[in-house]
Amino acid sequence: MGGFGSGRREYATTPAVEECRHLESNRFTDTVEKPGYAGTIYWGDADDPDASITIIMLSPDHLDELEAGKSLKTKPVEDAADDRDPQSDADRAGAVFLDYTVTPPRDESRNVSYHVRLEYTECNFGGVRPWFRCPSHAGGCDRRVGKLYLPIYTNGDRFLCRECYDLGYRSSRNSGNELERAEQRYRKAFAKADAEDRRPHPNNLPYTPDRPKGMYRDTFADLVEDVREAKREWREEMDSRTRDLLADMGAGAEDAAGAFGYTDR
Repeated sequence: MGGFGSGRREYATTPAVEECRHLESNRFTDTVEKPGYAGTIYWGDADDPDASITIIMLSPDHLDELEAGKSLKTKPVEDAADDRDPQSDADRAGAVFLDYTVTPPRDESRNVSYHVRLEYTECNFGGVRPWFRCPSHAGGCDRRVGKLYLPIYTNGDRFLCRECYDLGYRSSRNSGNELERAEQRYRKAFAKADAEDRRPHPNNLPYTPDRPKGMYRDTFADLVEDVREAKREWREEMDSRTRDLLADMGAGAEDAAGAFGYTDR
């Protein structure tokens, strides 16, 4: 449970992009030239089924096989030969098949599989850039995008575009809110100094980052001082917010402020 001031504001009713796993179409630039090959994308521990996705690059024939209910015949992408030189989109993958496990909050794990169509644009200096089509058959909008997102802390289980999930950015949501900005500065400073890249709220444990293996002690000491300075800034903003809140309470606010220690007397 977060401390006072740690909750979301009413305008942040949907996840931020920082709270999502995402797929970038540019990561498939090489593999789209090898339809029929498979591989795995990892976000963290290879033993965690929720942190990886099995991908299969699909040719038009593969799409026909899927629609006919047939099994896909593939080969690991790392074993792919490099003797193909596609000259047209017809020779490239027409879609990428995704297969993964999700564990929504307060729900059981489940397996999810579907395909995302690809299209291409020519690059100025040769080659092509792949793009996703937000999968309409999986609840998307068919918009051409470079990234697809899956919010971590929701019941969603498909990778869709930002518009479909109505995602925002933390930085824009914090605009005009000094307390929120101070909190984010603290989280970033803590993560930069911490061996496990943790981002706790200023009011929550752990209060001190762990030194990463191999980091110089002087460097770590400087980063810890940045964390302390960020926390001091957050406390100042928290004190200001509390004073404003107590002042808005009207009658009895002065006594309440004294009880909390927020008084000029």
